[in-house]
Amino acid sequence: MLSTRQRLFGIFCSFAKLALRAAVFGAISLSTQTPAFSLPSEDAAYFCTVLFSGGISYDSFSKQWGSAKFRPSEKFVLKLRFLQEREEPPYVPSLPPTKYKDFQISLTEAGKNTSRPCHNTSNAKLPVSIDEYENAFCTSSLSGYRFNLKANRFLTWYAIGYVDGSDDNENTPSMGGGTCTKIN
Repeated sequence: MLSTRQRLFGIFCSFAKLALRAAVFGAISLSTQTPAFSLPSEDAAYFCTVLFSGGISYDSFSKQWGSAKFRPSEKFVLKLRFLQEREEPPYVPSLPPTKYKDFQISLTEAGKNTSRPCHNTSNAKLPVSIDEYENAFCTSSLSGYRFNLKANRFLTWYAIGYVDGSDDNENTPSMGGGTCTKIN
């Protein structure tokens, strides 16, 4: 015959198993849902402003590299020219395919008339793919960019200098971040 304590423990274990199954089922259900892809399949433009930046610089007095805070000044127009929509098979077979929208991307500095391309980070001949979370990664003129068009935020980085052994401020690695506002 089971004691009251043993019966209560058995009931607790049964509820714990049910709760665990519900949590696992819920997690699987949520992980298989894909976010709404709100980025339209059309050309678009954004005005982007770097709001903060920092990096490393060489102090010629102490003859050492150290952290630095830079004055952000970069402003540019991000242009997206829509090319196509596509799907890629998922990494996990039970998940739905990943949706992408491919764009040709260019950046135009504020006050300038000429733009420069922002290339696919792994192959400059391929278009830049924006995923269903609206993330885009591209490189332009030795700088890298990550845009999230849903959050209207971006990061930029310049990773040249320091590691080449030069002790001067000709190339100072830096990172910045800011916001983008849709203009069309």
